[in-house]
Amino acid sequence: MLTAILLAYPLILPSKNCSCLTHKFILQLKVDIICPLQKKVGFHMKTSQAGRILTLYIYLLNGQTLNKQQIAAEFHCSEKAIQRDISFLKSFLADTSIHGDLVYNALDKGYQFIKKEDLQQQQTVLVLSKILFDSRAFNKTDITLLLDSLIEPLSRNEKQAVLPLLNNEKLFYTPLQHNQALIAKIWDFSRYINQTQTIAIDYQRADKKWVTRTILPYSLIFSEYYFYLICYNAKYSSHLIYRIDRIKSYRISKEKIYLEAKEKIEEGEFRKMSQFMLSGQATTIRFAFTGIVEAALDRLPTARIISQNDKETIIEADVYGDGVIMWLLSQGSRAHLLSPPQMVEKLKAEVLKMNEFYR
Repeated sequence: MLTAILLAYPLILPSKNCSCLTHKFILQLKVDIICPLQKKVGFHMKTSQAGRILTLYIYLLNGQTLNKQQIAAEFHCSEKAIQRDISFLKSFLADTSIHGDLVYNALDKGYQFIKKEDLQQQQTVLVLSKILFDSRAFNKTDITLLLDSLIEPLSRNEKQAVLPLLNNEKLFYTPLQHNQALIAKIWDFSRYINQTQTIAIDYQRADKKWVTRTILPYSLIFSEYYFYLICYNAKYSSHLIYRIDRIKSYRISKEKIYLEAKEKIEEGEFRKMSQFMLSGQATTIRFAFTGIVEAALDRLPTARIISQNDKETIIEADVYGDGVIMWLLSQGSRAHLLSPPQMVEKLKAEVLKMNEFYR
């Protein structure tokens, strides 16, 4: 027991900001610790209040859970006394430089000491897991592998805190229709990009036809449920986008494609300007909007407000291609495209086609 006291002693030095109550307790602990060393007069850890609190503190540092009923039985005191001890420890932790807090674990029915960095790790695992679930990008095998890799480093107590928050979503998780394993593909394509490696791919287009292409991949991004490979095709002298779940097979090509850095599409810029990953020429659109302006600005990262009144907001945005038409149509009468003229005509034609369905 003396060894445990000595181990705990460096952690209980009072700070300048300690409350009177905490300072009094620490002074009492000093007396109880120094006495055995200097006067060889010990105290009983189970009967002294200071000794009991120190024992609870050591339990917490060792990762044990404080169940009031069990602790009260161990120390032969009331549960109210143990609750006072726990409240005191909460105050003690708040007054010292120890980065942590006592948190009640409903599963274990007791209090646990959680370091702030451990709590941040749990929060990080929870947030990343939620993003993975919402993406729906991975099949059940891949999503399980990814979740396990996030959760594995957690301690037993941390897992008990996080897993109940994820179990329901994991049970009802529904992957996309292609149901393909993507982790290995993402890894391979990332390596090809890093090595500036030309590859040949067998690809199924949206019309279900298969084509073989020789490409130089230089970026891999995620958008709207799918992972995309941005690459350069020397045969067509153009930058193309391929959904990696549609790439049936791939291999290193003997052909070498070279591309200057300045010729590559900037990934961040493309992500901001491309809607639904449809490529095309860069253009500036202007539209009147009567919906929730924040939603429009969030959907179009390059959007800016030109004017605003009680009836509508005029918004401009820089975009690639015609993918933005899909979003404008999804807004119904809340969005009225004003320019450019060519896109206005395309949108009109699409609306007329849709109108035929409801005559």
